[in-house]
Amino acid sequence: MQGESTLNIGIIGGGKMGKSLFNHLFKYPFNITWHNIDKNDARKKFEKKLKRLLKHEIITQETYAKEVNRITICDSINDLKNCHIIIECINEDKSQKEALFNRLETATDETVLIVSNSSSISTDSLNVSDKLKKRMAGMHFFFPVETNKMVEIIPGAQTEKKNIKTLIDFAEQIDKKVFLQNNITAFAVNRFFLDIQSGAFNYCKSNQISFKAFDEVVQDKLFRPAIFETMDSIGSSILLVAIDNYSRMCEKPAHIIALLEHLKKRSETTHYSFINDTSLPGEISAGKKEEIDSFVRDLFRNFANMYINKGFFDKSDIIFVLSEYIGTEFNPFDN
Repeated sequence: MQGESTLNIGIIGGGKMGKSLFNHLFKYPFNITWHNIDKNDARKKFEKKLKRLLKHEIITQETYAKEVNRITICDSINDLKNCHIIIECINEDKSQKEALFNRLETATDETVLIVSNSSSISTDSLNVSDKLKKRMAGMHFFFPVETNKMVEIIPGAQTEKKNIKTLIDFAEQIDKKVFLQNNITAFAVNRFFLDIQSGAFNYCKSNQISFKAFDEVVQDKLFRPAIFETMDSIGSSILLVAIDNYSRMCEKPAHIIALLEHLKKRSETTHYSFINDTSLPGEISAGKKEEIDSFVRDLFRNFANMYINKGFFDKSDIIFVLSEYIGTEFNPFDN
């Protein structure tokens, strides 16, 4: 970290992830420069929020002035040159990320750490200079950043060790549990849930059960919001890109191919929803509900043990991940 000096953090991206990241980092004593193409609207909303706090005497006039001064909302990459760490959270598009990182190389000093919040694209896969790769890494936050306690740090093959340490220290300073990964274990959390999602998808197709009916069985005791509802909240277009990327990381991706092909076909349909998909029957028997419950428990247990055996997680990691994601007390290791 930067000793006792104030850390300058840059954020690039004005979407929901960029906003969520800004809201979380704002709680800490950093100087923040937020690159947002809608800078005027973002600034107006930010100051409106502060004025509301001032009006209700939650903050003082002095605090208000300090908060305004430590935040810069801009639309120029050059305004990020004084940052210590820059976090990119733009669209999940490899060519867009490459173009941005190459611009950042010339716009920033060699000491600036540049990290990607990508959930499926490794920084090693980006076509950038070897010199830049020494100060690059993946730093995958989970949405919403304000409440989710996890972050995956994924150094590249050339990321300098001192930069890895800086990122770990930063993550701990903002109260995140760090999952330190590499190019083999990269994006382990999402890949774990993809295996669960693919298993559920294949079960519904082979048993002719609607995705909505399946969710209704698991949402109370096992997974809330349920499996397909969660996939809908992510969006089919984003899922398609991520799953396509993950499929190249898996040793045996056969079990996810059906889901991948399904999403490719549905990508032509605007706002596809698993929950509203009526291509499969909706009603299921009480006996089938019990079978689904047992199937999902086994699904979690089997994949949890597989990821542990491969060295992606230990048992406590799996329990922590599930506590952040599924919204129930379900523990796959309980008898």
